[in-house]
Amino acid sequence: MEAGARAIAKALEESVQQIVVLAPDRVSQDGAEVFDPFRRAVTQASRGREAPPGQLLNPLASKEMVIKFLVALHSEKKMYRRQVVAVVAVLLHEKLWLQSLLQIPGFPEHLPEDLRIIVEEEQKAQEEALQEEPEEGPEAEEAVGRRSSRCDRSVQQLAAARARLREIGVEMSFRRWASSVDRSDSE
Repeated sequence: MEAGARAIAKALEESVQQIVVLAPDRVSQDGAEVFDPFRRAVTQASRGREAPPGQLLNPLASKEMVIKFLVALHSEKKMYRRQVVAVVAVLLHEKLWLQSLLQIPGFPEHLPEDLRIIVEEEQKAQEEALQEEPEEGPEAEEAVGRRSSRCDRSVQQLAAARARLREIGVEMSFRRWASSVDRSDSE
């Protein structure tokens, strides 16, 4: 692992530790302070410049606690909802994170609607990916060509999810969010 990837992995691990030690009743007071370094680290990991996002995000411990924290912050801090939704979208794109969320009792049924939409879209995308993957033989060679169509579908699903979020009143401009992330990263 390169130095840049190690730095991101370390930032992720440290921010997860801050989340783990935060008492649930302190989310409304201290959640934003704990969330910000985690958000920055997840954003850096999602760019994939230093290492594939899954290589940085999947090894993280305490996935269920992180997910519960993010849901609590989403509920407690209205001004952080868009950022939480963006972070959850990145995390749930990784199979292990989605599986961790689905193992939490009451999830995804009791999630806020904007988070539930992300879960449903990721479940659908991962189910389609499983159906497309051939086990062995000549079909495996055809899979290489289908990967680009899977990527196209992922982009289409993301656009559909954004449209559904707009319908329920969660206006999220990715460019605006991305530029705010870039500004906060450079500070």
